[in-house]
Amino acid sequence: MTLGAAANFVTSVNENELGVGKDDINSPLWVAKGGLGVDFWRITVDLNYDWGLNDVFETGTDAKLGLFGLNVGMKFGSIEE
Repeated sequence: MTLGAAANFVTSVNENELGVGKDDINSPLWVAKGGLGVDFWRITVDLNYDWGLNDVFETGTDAKLGLFGLNVGMKFGSIEE
C-alpha cells in the first residue's frame, strides 16, 4: 500500500480548439496519492489513484484532477525466496 502527495507542474499546452492555454491552468496541481500493489515472482502489478486537491483551471470552475493508473512491471536481478 502506498500513500503520499505530489505536485504536477504544467510545462506546455498544445494548441487546441477550446482556446485553453498554459495560463488558464493552475500550476502546480496538487494531488493526494494512494495505491495497492502485488508481486508474483518477477511480475509486479500496482493500481493507484490521484485525488486532485485544487482546481485545474484558473477560471473558478470546480474541475479537479482524478486519475487512475495501472503499472505492470518485471523485476530483474536475483529473486529472494
